[in-house]
Amino acid sequence: DGSVIVGTSDRGGAYRAFVIKFNTSDNTKGPMLDLGVLGTDPGFESWANAVSADGSVIVGNSFDGNDQNAFAITYDKATNTAGEMVNLGALISGNISSNALAVSADGSIIAGQFYNGTSRHAVLWVDPFTDPYMVDATEWMQSISGPSGILPIVTSLTSMPMEGAHHRPLITLDAMGKTSQAWVTGDFGARSRTSDSHTTTGEAGISHTFGNVLAGLAVGYGVQNNDLLFDGASHVSGQYILGEIDAKLSDNQGIISLTTMFGSWKSDTLRGYGIQSGLTDYSQGSTNLNSASVRLRFDGPSHKLAGGPFVTPFASFTWTRVAAEAYNESGGSFDAQFDAQEHQSREVRLGLSSKFLLSDKTTLLATAEWIHRFDKTESGFSGTDIDHNALPFDVAGAAITANQARFGLDVDHKLTSNTMLNFSVHAAGVGPSADVSGALSIRRAF
Repeated sequence: DGSVIVGTSDRGGAYRAFVIKFNTSDNTKGPMLDLGVLGTDPGFESWANAVSADGSVIVGNSFDGNDQNAFAITYDKATNTAGEMVNLGALISGNISSNALAVSADGSIIAGQFYNGTSRHAVLWVDPFTDPYMVDATEWMQSISGPSGILPIVTSLTSMPMEGAHHRPLITLDAMGKTSQAWVTGDFGARSRTSDSHTTTGEAGISHTFGNVLAGLAVGYGVQNNDLLFDGASHVSGQYILGEIDAKLSDNQGIISLTTMFGSWKSDTLRGYGIQSGLTDYSQGSTNLNSASVRLRFDGPSHKLAGGPFVTPFASFTWTRVAAEAYNESGGSFDAQFDAQEHQSREVRLGLSSKFLLSDKTTLLATAEWIHRFDKTESGFSGTDIDHNALPFDVAGAAITANQARFGLDVDHKLTSNTMLNFSVHAAGVGPSADVSGALSIRRAF
């Protein structure tokens, strides 16, 4: 209400934080009160930067004999007296300097910054006079990118079977003289350039051929583990069902295939962030997600290169939707609430495959493809810290690498007349697809 004014005054060569009462009804002021300094040397200086709504808490910074450090101090307007300065900078490990710049209406939360010798970090101090603790707000805001990443995590988890055991139409596999096949498959993938993650999926499936049409159905389970900032981690796991229909066009003019995949997932995230004395605090949360993917693919007719192998062009379009429920974290000094999230991705792939007959039992398939993502950024995310509502966030999604190249090798080897072993390995440039991935399948024809 304008009844308490704080600032800094030059006391003949030394700056001092002050507070002064002001009567808005008759424009009169009381005596100026020197708030003192951190430390004992009267030559030390202090600056007052902000005051709470009722004038009871004043914050600023002062030299304490070693560094410039943030302070908080209580003020009694009725008696025009101040309490003892609390050194907020003492809560920061390895602090070089700190400054308190703002205070909440009730004086319970103080905002400022500190300099650690290389960079400035935003910081919050909570309950400065009773049980003071702090959170590195810069690291806290960085840490929420971990839980926000569950949508791209599930998108990549969903793509693993479609880039692995189902990266080519089922109808292109050797039927081994039968009309039906059953299989078990394991896929794996790893990233280390844009994230640190490991993905594994496993499935069992069956297919049947009806003339020029093949229909297949598989059920599977997938897991992805990710290392996050500040020693955090996430674990996503769940089940999926995958269906595929392939049709050979007349006169060997190509293959059209439609693949759909639906998944139900659970994400468990441990989020780390910096607090006082250089320690790391952790909050954890869980949420449920669902995913749906549809891929339409066309494999053109094969063409024999002059003096070389047959080459088959292919093109595909994939649409994926991933949605996560809203959830609250628990534990830690600054646990967060995350709003519901949803993202839809769209990609096109253009590629070539070439088949080499190594023996009457073994075939090698080489592929090269270009991947383009039409969604330029991940979906944004929003929420706030639960206990204080001091760190609300509404953050735009991270940029997506639009173009990526991917190369692979497949080996199909007949173990018996009706049993086949398939192995594939892929490597990709920087982008949404895994840096390296592979798949191993056993197929039985009947």
